Amino acid sequence: MHRRCLAVLLAVILATLVSTPTSTVSAQSGSMEKPRQYTYVSLWAVPRAQWGEYDKAEAASEANYKKLMDSGAIVSWGSFVRSAHQEGEPTHGSWFSSTSLANLMHAEESFKGMVDAPVYANSKHWDDIYESRDYNFHSGTFTNAYLRVGIFKYKESGAQASAVTRATLGKALDGLVSDGSLHGYTLQHEYIHTTDVNTFLIVIFCNGPEGLDKYSDMVDSMAKADPAGFAGFEANVNPAGHIDALWRIPTMASK
Repeated sequence: MHRRCLAVLLAVILATLVSTPTSTVSAQSGSMEKPRQYTYVSLWAVPRAQWGEYDKAEAASEANYKKLMDSGAIVSWGSFVRSAHQEGEPTHGSWFSSTSLANLMHAEESFKGMVDAPVYANSKHWDDIYESRDYNFHSGTFTNAYLRVGIFKYKESGAQASAVTRATLGKALDGLVSDGSLHGYTLQHEYIHTTDVNTFLIVIFCNGPEGLDKYSDMVDSMAKADPAGFAGFEANVNPAGHIDALWRIPTMASK
């Protein structure tokens, strides 16, 4: 896989963050495997004429997100708007994450009755649940973040491929979180499988558009700084058939 493909891959849904923080920022510890974290992602294909209506409906949900965060039921949440549009694809979305499936489902149930605005009925809708043991986030509330998601497949499933990813990409992404270029990242796979079981996602939350450039610079230097790790990562990833998406995050928060 060419270096450009890897750059696209890493610039990666669901798990959080960017821009000016409104609370204290402290990064979680880095690339060791962590306790499971689950993320519920909702995607909507909203008719363009109703984008404003959708924004108002989503704003009304913020109080519930904050209540869930304060109670400890969720550890992050946010909404996103597609920057690079594709015909028939989702235009908007939201997510929240929890450390247990029970809390994730209780959080999902708490939104019942909040999605009865006409804009939701007029929009196509998808839900996904993801699982991760590899993530690192700043704490705080952020605005004007950029979310890039890359969807790829391992050549083989199993612990070795994910361990190589953790040791190479995870380590490099931890560095970008530490220097403030990223406000977070997560390496995740579907918990409820709707695609190939070898599929994995690299999700990064950039500190403004400048964070996108910092990420690209890191990828360009990665092969020189760690050629063995770079080669090991490439050897485990199928170079064909990846998908990318770029989103803007108006508001997000993480513990």
